[in-house]
Amino acid sequence: MNKLKFLSLSLKSLKTTGTVAPSSRQLCHKMTRRIDGKKDIRVLELGAGNGVMTKAILKKMSPGSSLYASEIHPEFCRQLREIEDKRLHVIEGSAEDIQSALPTLHDVSEIDFIISSMPFVILPEDVFHSVLQACQNLLKPEGAFIQFHYSALEKRQYLPYFPHCKISFVPVNIPPAWVYVCTF
Repeated sequence: MNKLKFLSLSLKSLKTTGTVAPSSRQLCHKMTRRIDGKKDIRVLELGAGNGVMTKAILKKMSPGSSLYASEIHPEFCRQLREIEDKRLHVIEGSAEDIQSALPTLHDVSEIDFIISSMPFVILPEDVFHSVLQACQNLLKPEGAFIQFHYSALEKRQYLPYFPHCKISFVPVNIPPAWVYVCTF
């Protein structure tokens, strides 16, 4: 998808996309840097969008790993399904339902990493808490929840779910972003 089409689609659906530009290569690198390509893991991607981050995750994963990409927007789901990789499983629907969807659709009850591009700051607070509770329940004790925001002021909201949260800045992104790496 070219940048103009992404912008057009994003502006029409700003409440679900939360952005006007795809993630930069630098942001994708920072979000995926904890993935060890030598280990078979399970990764959950929330708010997979048009697949820019999805492709970055797949590049880092081992051949025996699995990526479960959750996306609510039908056009983005169509684009995700065009990515030819047997490790990718697209889940069309709300991230609120992910805790029940993963075991039902894919017989998965634990995840090593959750990489999220969810636009939490524009979603209702109850949705934020519902999704974070599901992530806390799905994530393995040694795993990490990785989220980006366009502000460094969100850390306190993650601490009830993940007591350790480190933030780093990615200036080369439109707009610049902060990556939150949250662990138990």
